[in-house]
Amino acid sequence: MAATRNHRVYYKVVSFEGKYRGWIYGGKAKRDYAGGLERVNTTSEVTLSDQIRQTTYHLKSSGTSSDENVWNDIPWTQYKASLKTKDSTPYAKDDLTVISAKKMTRQYYQTYYYIEDAQHPEFNGWINSNSLEGPATTVTKTVSVPGPTQTVTVPGASTTVTVPAKNSLTINYVTNRYDPSAKTPAVTEGNGQDWPEEPQISKSVQKAYQEKFKSALAEIQNKSEITQADLDALGNGKVFWHEDDAWGDWDVSIRVSYDKLKNVVTINLVWEDVQTTWDKAVNYYLHIGDKFTPWDLIHDFVYEGYFVDTQNYAKFFTVTENTVDTSKAGNYVVKYYMKDYPNNIITVPVTVQSN
Repeated sequence: MAATRNHRVYYKVVSFEGKYRGWIYGGKAKRDYAGGLERVNTTSEVTLSDQIRQTTYHLKSSGTSSDENVWNDIPWTQYKASLKTKDSTPYAKDDLTVISAKKMTRQYYQTYYYIEDAQHPEFNGWINSNSLEGPATTVTKTVSVPGPTQTVTVPGASTTVTVPAKNSLTINYVTNRYDPSAKTPAVTEGNGQDWPEEPQISKSVQKAYQEKFKSALAEIQNKSEITQADLDALGNGKVFWHEDDAWGDWDVSIRVSYDKLKNVVTINLVWEDVQTTWDKAVNYYLHIGDKFTPWDLIHDFVYEGYFVDTQNYAKFFTVTENTVDTSKAGNYVVKYYMKDYPNNIITVPVTVQSN
């Protein structure tokens, strides 16, 4: 936590996987947080049926992917959640028991099981419920024989048919930036043409979608089959406006499809930047001798979806008046406008205080 000279409190924050760090406004009093974060529960408890508790499970596949290994904490629900194992090959044939379950409430709405491995306790941990499979199902053939009821023997070896357990519903997101000039869309995974800030914008768009269609997403979680009405409720074919203070404003088109065989819903979000934004200072405080340039009044400038470095602000803004003199205390003013909008002049009072 830190406080600025003009009595604004900021908190240093970090994303769960440690990739993004920065300062966020926290109000004007250190004792009372009043900023841009709110407390949330990242998981909810899931009641396990007796059937699940009493079933012996195995890994559907083993290897080095994150879905084939166990976690110390459920990913995306806890800061610094990490894999407990890196290669599940040695545990491919182990019997696994489900002890408890939790559902993610914010990120991908997946259900994770806490499993125990009696043969290798080091494999105990959290794993995606879709990564497990139960025992094979034996199907009995019924033969109709004409005549009075009788016991008959049908020649040939007995047949056991293995029927794969029905996959639980999976929701996949594909988030792209609309770019008519690009032969390959810029996507979050880094394929085609992309820029460093695009994955963050796409995550912001995806989060906005999940919030906007929270009820429809919850409705399909326990359905045995998805209908066209469900896809429509998820916004298929619609466009929504996403306002984001950090990244700008976007038009987002939605296309939803359903793979009945795999029981997978794919939500394709295509966003297009429609507005340039920048964080404008309301007033500004200095002390005698401080260094100052008009660009100190502008922060987090985004132009058509792309961040602009401070040294390039002069390409986008024109200063019409700057009376600031940091050699003596006094009240001054800076006036400037963005070159795309010459009629929108921003006036910022600047106060130079005594040391």
